[in-house]
Amino acid sequence: SLRRRRRASWAEERRERDEMNSNRWGLFDGGRINRALPKTARADAKNFAKQALEKGALVLPFSSGNRIYMQTKLAEPEAEAEAAGLKLKSIQWLTKDTLEETFQLRYEKETISFSSLSELQEERAELNSFGLIYLGREVEEDGKHFFAVDMTNYELADGDHRNGSEDVLYTFEELRSFVKSNHDLLGTKQAASVSRAGYALALGNWSRGLRFCPSCSSPIHPVQIGTRKECESCGKKQYPRLDPVCIMLVTSEDEKHVLLASPRYASGRMLTCLAGFIEQCETIEEAVVREVYEETGVVVDQVEILGSQPWPLGRSGACELMIGCIAKAKSNPATSELCVDEAELNSASWVPLGLVEEKLAKSKAWQKHGKSSKPSTRLKKREESSSPSTPKETWIVPPYAIAHHLIEFWIRRKSKTKSALKVSRL
Repeated sequence: SLRRRRRASWAEERRERDEMNSNRWGLFDGGRINRALPKTARADAKNFAKQALEKGALVLPFSSGNRIYMQTKLAEPEAEAEAAGLKLKSIQWLTKDTLEETFQLRYEKETISFSSLSELQEERAELNSFGLIYLGREVEEDGKHFFAVDMTNYELADGDHRNGSEDVLYTFEELRSFVKSNHDLLGTKQAASVSRAGYALALGNWSRGLRFCPSCSSPIHPVQIGTRKECESCGKKQYPRLDPVCIMLVTSEDEKHVLLASPRYASGRMLTCLAGFIEQCETIEEAVVREVYEETGVVVDQVEILGSQPWPLGRSGACELMIGCIAKAKSNPATSELCVDEAELNSASWVPLGLVEEKLAKSKAWQKHGKSSKPSTRLKKREESSSPSTPKETWIVPPYAIAHHLIEFWIRRKSKTKSALKVSRL
């Protein structure tokens, strides 16, 4: 009956909405925190930070090179641990007392920072202050506050220690490597932790790179618990940098193929969507048209904006906002020739729907079972011994990136009506 069909339609819409709200476009989108600086913090940042720390707020130590403080379990051999499904590494959020004990620090209320108790560190007075950065508060009622502290200048930030245990090692390790080696983060509690860690790195990289006022060249200092900076001379405020990037899945005119590429910065076997920075006074749609033409010579129109994903591990050193789009080309593979920009891409090609579905399924298996969709070592050796003309196996970027979800969205759309899919998480 009509009523039954309506109920089924509503149920499908709710399912789609719930799916969209759960890391729909990859990692780093949220962190389940309210980032707004509380009014009490704006009125009296010193007392706010001190009270929050005393009430159990959690702090993430991080360092340059996009490294965060992590715990590694050494009790199990790596192969056995992976077979047993054990997590060898985890991000370490510390309370104030644990942070002070671990790194031999003391909290300085007046400067909203930590200082080292080490004699060697104290001799380097200009490097002996580790400023606190406010990240936000858990969205749950009475949730904890989260902070971060940049330990780049700490004397042991490049080393490791066992913290009294022979089975556990604590080190500063690159967040990108952690994300790539953990393929089942989406939809887990750990995903929120990764998002918060990414936010900490983004603020830290911005703050570390901005030491002098762009207007008058005077020293600039952090305000609002590290979330802003202010010039000591002219008083001009600086806000965290964010670089907008359009990333687009280009479909052929007949929608039987998609244009996938291997960027210069990545493996020649990884396939992903085209992407590029949005220029000043340029709309998202205009940027999509320009970037696709510059990199492949393909003319596109009918640009559709789907969603976005923050990416704090950008190649520029700044946090990027990946704005996901789908664009339709004005041509088909048989009627147009690609003109690949070799300065930007290793390669680019039109990939038929069936092959895209196959490669996407392998990428999902990587996420579900922790097995890489990249070619195995045996396959690599076989390829090396084969003739140069033998094509190498390629793989689609994993689910932690928005490109993966754009591709999945297009495949799902092929089997559903356009109105049945939401295109935004909001």
